Amino acid sequence: MRWGGGVHRMIPTFISLGAGPVILMLHGIGGGHRAVAPQVETFASLGYCAVAWDMPGYGDSPPIEPY
Repeated sequence: MRWGGGVHRMIPTFISLGAGPVILMLHGIGGGHRAVAPQVETFASLGYCAVAWDMPGYGDSPPIEPY
């Protein structure tokens, strides 16, 4: 499978919570969307739509092939 314009499009694992202006949370090396879960909840409670994703090959997102 390939990302983007290939035959199969893959969507990375992500979570979102809340409504309003979007805040995209990016994790550090070796992390995943769960690392920023407390911040997602906080921003959602403040009126934002907080989105946290797993970069390719991290957390629950598959790697880009060939990797």
